[in-house]
Amino acid sequence: MLELRGVLARFATRRPIFHSEADFQHELAWEIRESCRACPACAIRLEAPFQALEKRGHLDIVVRCADGHAAIELKYKTRRLQTLVSAEEFSLLDQSAPDHGRYDFCKDIERLERFVSRNPDARGFALLLTNDPTYWKSPRKEDTVDADFRLHDKRVLAGRLKWQGRFSKGTVVGREAEINIRGAYRLAWQDYAAVDDQPHGRFRYALVEALAPDPRGLCR
Repeated sequence: MLELRGVLARFATRRPIFHSEADFQHELAWEIRESCRACPACAIRLEAPFQALEKRGHLDIVVRCADGHAAIELKYKTRRLQTLVSAEEFSLLDQSAPDHGRYDFCKDIERLERFVSRNPDARGFALLLTNDPTYWKSPRKEDTVDADFRLHDKRVLAGRLKWQGRFSKGTVVGREAEINIRGAYRLAWQDYAAVDDQPHGRFRYALVEALAPDPRGLCR
C-alpha cells in the first residue's frame, strides 16, 4: 500500500518547489507512479469523480492497486518567492487569505472521512505543502475568527469547526458551512525542502490520514 511520507522524502530531492498547485498535483502523481512500478495493476487518476452526500465533486489523486486504493487531496499555499532551482526560475505569488486555506484543508479531511467510510479498503490523505510559516506556527491571538481552523503544529483537529465571533459574510462566501470532523487528528508538521535562505525559502507539509477513530479517540 501507498506510504506517502516515504514518497514525499524521495520526491523532495527531485522537485523541492512547484510553480502551482496543478504542477504539484501532476508531479506528485508521476512520483507515485514511479514508486509503484513493481505493481503492474497500479492505476493513477487525476480529478477522479466522487459523490459526497448530495454533491458531486472530484478527488485530486486516486491510486488504485491490487491490494486497495487511496485518495489524496492536496493544497499548495505560497508566500512570495523568486528563486532559481536547478537552472529553473520560480516566481511564486503571495497568496492571500490563509484563513481560507485552513478552512479548505479541514474540508478536505471531512470529505476524505466520507470517502473511506464508503470504501472500506481505501485510505484517504489530506496533504498541505506551504512556505508560509503562519500555517504551522502557533497564533499570537487565540480569539480569531478562524480559530477553529488553525493548523499549527501539535494542534488536534476534531469535532465541529466553524467561524467564530463577528466577521464579514463576504469574507467567507462559499465557505459558510460548518465542518464536522468525526475523528481526531494531531498535526505534525514535517520539513519538505529548503530551496534558499530567503525568508520564505523553506517548505513544510502537514499530512493527515483520514480514518475512523480508534478506541482511544485519536486518529493517526
